[in-house]
Amino acid sequence: MTPSADVRTRLLDQVNRDRAPSRAEVRARNAKLFLSAIVVAIGVFLLSGGVRSGVRPEALVIETALGAAAVALIALVVALGRGRSMLGRPSRVLLGVVVVTPIAMFALKLGASLQFHGMMEPAPERPGFRCLLLSCLIAAWPLVAIVMTRRSSDPVHPRLTGAALGAAVGACTWVLVDMWCPVAYVPHLMLGHVLPLVLLSAAGAWLGKFVALRHL
Repeated sequence: MTPSADVRTRLLDQVNRDRAPSRAEVRARNAKLFLSAIVVAIGVFLLSGGVRSGVRPEALVIETALGAAAVALIALVVALGRGRSMLGRPSRVLLGVVVVTPIAMFALKLGASLQFHGMMEPAPERPGFRCLLLSCLIAAWPLVAIVMTRRSSDPVHPRLTGAALGAAVGACTWVLVDMWCPVAYVPHLMLGHVLPLVLLSAAGAWLGKFVALRHL
C-alpha cells in the first residue's frame, strides 16, 4: 500500500469512527440503557426482599405505591422530555421537578399513612440508614443510564437537566423502597427516603456537568 493510500485509509477509518449515530442507533442505544436501568433496579429490590408490608394494611401499601408511582412517572416524563424546544425544558420547569418532587412524595406518604391508625408511631430504633443504603444501591446504575440517554443533548443547562433526571430517578427509587419499608416515622422518612432523593438530584447535577455534553 502506498503512503497516500495508507493515509486515505486511516482518514476514512477516523471519519467512520467519529460519524454521528443515526436516529435508529440512538433509539436502540437508549432502549438498552432504559432496559438495563429497569432490570438492575428491580433486581436489587428483589434481592433485598421485595415487597414487605409488615404491619401495614394492604390498602396502605397499594395507595402509597400508586401515588408515588404517579409522581415518579410525571417527574420522569418532564425531566426526560424536551418540550417544544430542541434545547430542552426551560430552567423553571426543571427546577420545579427538583424542588416539587421530594415535597410531593413526602406529602403523599404522610397523607396516606395518616388515614390508618398507628402507621406513624415513633420508631427511633429504625433511623432510616438501611433505606438510605438501599435507595443508593437501587438508583446508582439507573441514574447513570438515564443521564447517558441525554448526553450531548443540552447545551444550555446540563447540570439542571441532570438534577431533574436525578430527582426523577429518585422518585422511581422511592416507589420500590416504600414497598420494602413499612415505617412512616417522620425522622425515618427524612433520612431514609427524602435524603436519597436530594442526594440523587445532586449526583445528577454532577453527571449533567461532566457527562451530558460529552460522548462516552
